Formats: sequence, structure tokens, C-alpha cells
Amino acid sequence: MKLLPVLSDPEREQIRKAAVQVLRDGDNSEIVLTCEHASCCVPEPWGVLGLTRSEIEDHIGWDPGAAALTRSLSDALSATAVLSGYSRLFAECNRMVDAHDFAAPVSGGVHVPDNQNLTGEELALRKALAFDPYHDTLRQYLDARISSGVKPRVISVHSFTPRLGEHERPWHVGVLWKGDGHFAEQLFGHIKAGYDGAVGFNEPYDAREHETMILDHHVLPRRLPHAILEIRNDLLGTGEQVAQWSRFISRCVKAIEPVWA
Repeated sequence: MKLLPVLSDPEREQIRKAAVQVLRDGDNSEIVLTCEHASCCVPEPWGVLGLTRSEIEDHIGWDPGAAALTRSLSDALSATAVLSGYSRLFAECNRMVDAHDFAAPVSGGVHVPDNQNLTGEELALRKALAFDPYHDTLRQYLDARISSGVKPRVISVHSFTPRLGEHERPWHVGVLWKGDGHFAEQLFGHIKAGYDGAVGFNEPYDAREHETMILDHHVLPRRLPHAILEIRNDLLGTGEQVAQWSRFISRCVKAIEPVWA
């Protein structure tokens, strides 16, 4: 078992500041973008969690292409975006703190050496450094928008692998939802009408069967229109691919009528 790193107060604050990035904070768009798996970085005292650099830069460490797409959509929609700063292997920002994969000991069949047998103290430290800053920032922003009379529409941006274990995932893009699916249904309809490839509704997994921080702790309690956008990561490998998806998705979002509280 590795010892906890000894961090000074300035070091802790520096790590916390890097845990979340907010784009276009002052814009008044009704759209709020989130990206929980935007980075494969780990705070320096933890190295790469005992993995190789190529392992943590693979899909087990983040959602490849999702951050680039979120940034591009933020510009295209003049929308505020909240992006996580650290790898989901350090602290999974879309899971509950008591979830088995909050700091997954095994991910995608890969053993994560420095996530084995973590103590409560270690988990609490990672939560304070990486998880809390992200969710506190998002919570404050959503509440401020609601207090100003705006009912934000939340789009959580992700990417997924073409294959998971033995299962092929044929979809190019998926729209997921939980609870009131009206906004997601409209987004799905516009994507389906304008795209020739495979489009999934609550695919590549069913969001209604899982508890996640974004939906269950931010969106549903505030009764916000929402969608999770999943794009296959081999379709986000180049800047041009990201730009094409951004242009297309932004057109689909703009075609949806605003939802008022």
C-alpha cells in the first residue's frame, strides 16, 4: 500500500484549481455543457497510478475526443462548459463516492496498481482534491442560472469505445436520458434525421439503469432538460472529425425550441 503524499496547503489548492475548467462563464446561453472525463491527467504526486503513460492515455483513463468536442461546441453554441481536470482513474467524477469504480482498481481489464486497497483517508483526499471542486463549480453555476430565471439545458459530452469486452458497439453516436426525456428525444430526432450512420437512443448503455452524479445529483433534482451525448471515440480522432461533429451537433441543438421553466 502506498503512503499518502504529504501536501502543503498551497499544493492542495493548486491541485484543486486544476480539477475543473470553466469555459465562457459569462455567457447567457441556456445550454450548459459538461465533460466529466475530459482529462487523463493525474496530480503529480500520484504519477500515473502505477500504469504506463500509454495505458492511462487510453480510454480507461478518460474519454478521448470528448474534451475537444466540448470546447468546440462551447464556441459554436456560445455555451458555458464545465470540464474535469483529472483522470477518472484518479477520481471518477460521474460516480458516487461509494461506487466500486470511484477509483477503479481494474478498468477495461487493466489492473491499476495504485488503486488497490485504498484507505478511506486516500479516497477522502482524492474526493477533496478532484471530485468536490468539479461538482461544487457545476452546482453553483446551475443554481445561479436558475436563480436568474433561466432553466438551463444540460448536455453531458462523452465518447465510447467501438468494442467493450466481447461486445461490439455499432453505433456512431448515442443520445441518453433519464426521467423526462423530451429534450433528449428531440435531439435524437434531429441527429437521426441528419446523419446516415447508426444512431442509438439510450445506447451504448441505458442511462436509466445507472446512478450517475450528473443525472441523479445535478439534473434530475432540478428537473432540467438534459441529454448525454456519446460519440464513438474512433470518430473523434482528428481535429477535422471533431469540427465536423461540432458543426452537426450544434445545428441539431439550435433546432430545438427553448424550454422555459
